[in-house]
Amino acid sequence: LCAQHHQLDWLGISSLGFDVSIEKETDQIAALAVQGPTSYAVLSRAGFEGLDKLKPFHFLRQQIFDIDLMISRTGFTGDLGYEIWISPEHAINLWDLIYAECENGQFDIRPIGLNALNMVRIEAGFIMPGEDFVTAETAIRADRVRSPFELGLSWLVDFDKPYFTGKQALLVESKKPVQRKLLKLSVEGNKPPADAFIYNGKNGKRVGTVKSCVWSPILKANLTLSDIEFENGICPKQLWAEIYYQKELDWKSSWSLCHISKKPFWKHPRSSSTPPLLY
Repeated sequence: LCAQHHQLDWLGISSLGFDVSIEKETDQIAALAVQGPTSYAVLSRAGFEGLDKLKPFHFLRQQIFDIDLMISRTGFTGDLGYEIWISPEHAINLWDLIYAECENGQFDIRPIGLNALNMVRIEAGFIMPGEDFVTAETAIRADRVRSPFELGLSWLVDFDKPYFTGKQALLVESKKPVQRKLLKLSVEGNKPPADAFIYNGKNGKRVGTVKSCVWSPILKANLTLSDIEFENGICPKQLWAEIYYQKELDWKSSWSLCHISKKPFWKHPRSSSTPPLLY
């Protein structure tokens, strides 16, 4: 189980009465994400096998130069990508091995930081706890908690399963009009809409807030993930963002029209094709 937030206490409570043991392995596993259009070519050249048959969200185990590891076809972008899971003592050697295969300049490989990762995950429409919503574990106010239906994660809820924690509550909620949703909104103009308020019509009723935003160099647009209130399950018809920005030590405000995107802002076909499309 790989989660951004630690879930050890919750797993321990949920395991009561079951013949199961839970072990924390955070310090025993290192993770290396290799993402982007050339990731398949780079890893294949480095000696990884079977990637041409590896489907999204699947994984396989193998040895690379006598190093045991697991590789999964997963990532936090809208492009092709893999994540490698390995013992920490071998992680640096694996890093050097992958870079050594790219020294001839054929592949433009480079490390990226959190700012770049935040950009590509918003382009792909991926959400983050603590950024786009408050987790149930940390929420102080009851109205801050969000359900899978409100976060666009209803595809992860399988009511055909015989039992899971929260099933009855989600069944009740699924039969009611949704009260709010985390929407993908592109915002017109060149002003960054960080923490902007969203209104139903220009100068209308405030119905939401921008949670995450980024300027996409690929799409040449301001992209946001925004928490929006619905009325009886109906989305507001025309959304406007009230943006505050600083200009020469003075604060200004402007209005920008928003456009709802029902699909990821950006997703390349090679991210889900098997075998992967060559770059």
